[in-house]
Formats: sequence, structure tokens, C-alpha cells
Amino acid sequence: MPAALGTAIPSTRGGACLKPTSPSPASDTPAPYERRQPEETTLYQVIQDHLDTFLAQVEQETGTGLPQFVKDEFEAFLEGGI
Repeated sequence: MPAALGTAIPSTRGGACLKPTSPSPASDTPAPYERRQPEETTLYQVIQDHLDTFLAQVEQETGTGLPQFVKDEFEAFLEGGI
């Protein structure tokens, strides 16, 4: 069991329960923010390169295309990476 979850101690009901552990000195100060750079991921690059073609193909095959909220999510994903 990971130490971050706690330490197992006997329970009066026959099982074990978790006893919270105190944070280690290293976790007292939060780590500085590091941007993840999603635009460098393969997923981001594939969506960026092929989204328009994908949307056009879906519309051609279904006659209606994807719902607007799905298109909005793709666009938000691409905007969030920049």
C-alpha cells in the first residue's frame, strides 16, 4: 500500500482501516507550475492536421455530421494547447 494513502492499522471490527499519515517535509511546499505542452503530443498533432478532413468525411457519410458540442470540444482541445 502506498505510504501517501496512510498506514493500515487493526480495526476493532476485525478488518483494517487506514490511519492518515503526516505529509513528508518535501510535500509541504507545492511544486512550481510546469506547463505540459499538449501541442507537442501526437494526439494534438493528429487532431490539428486532420480535424477538417475528419469532420467533412463524417458529414459526407452521415449526411448530418457530428453534433456541435463534439466539434466545440475538438476546437477547445486545440485552443487549449496553444
